[in-house]
Amino acid sequence: ADNDGPLPANTMRPTNRYTLHSQLSEYGAEPVDLGIAGNNKQAVQTKIIEGLDYDMFISTVGPSMNDFTYAKKMLEQLGMDIKFWRVAIKPATPIIFGVCNDVPVFCLSGQPFSFFLVLDQFIRPALMKMMGSQFIKRTEVRALLTKDIRSDNGVTSYMRATVHVTDRGFSVTPEFIKSSSLRAFSATNGLIVIPANSGYLKSGDKVTVQIIGDPKSNGRNS
Repeated sequence: ADNDGPLPANTMRPTNRYTLHSQLSEYGAEPVDLGIAGNNKQAVQTKIIEGLDYDMFISTVGPSMNDFTYAKKMLEQLGMDIKFWRVAIKPATPIIFGVCNDVPVFCLSGQPFSFFLVLDQFIRPALMKMMGSQFIKRTEVRALLTKDIRSDNGVTSYMRATVHVTDRGFSVTPEFIKSSSLRAFSATNGLIVIPANSGYLKSGDKVTVQIIGDPKSNGRNS
């Protein structure tokens, strides 16, 4: 459903629309909103065909695997060469990426943090490269943890965090916010990259952090 007026039964607000527009604009791209297709097969096909007239087509579906299976089938029927549709990172699986008529196509989960993470880790680098930028990846720093965290088995994890500049360099505080919380986007300025199978990381350990916002200054933080 659109964001105006009462919410009809069995619908949800398209909150990711605003995340998508703001992030794409930050990356230097010009987003074009094709609207909501709903569950109508013909409407979905029409939106996809319309989207292939642009430099890149991005779509979002519901959070379940059934939603992705449906979208994958629709894209394949329209001739898309699907390169991959699962990645070993958390919490951004699954994701569909492929090419149709020489246009890169991304299909993302509707879950807010997964949506943001795919935008930042996959779509942003692709757009940077397409625009000829030499700075493809986010800036990464080594920072001291202020709280204990744990890795996941078999997948690289990304954890939202607050990064501070201290007298001794960078420190980073993990933010244990549930994945569906939109508050996370305004409360954090970094992503802790946690390698798969690295066990427990303790306060005082150094970790890799991607900077997604200006670090905060706090000379007393250690």
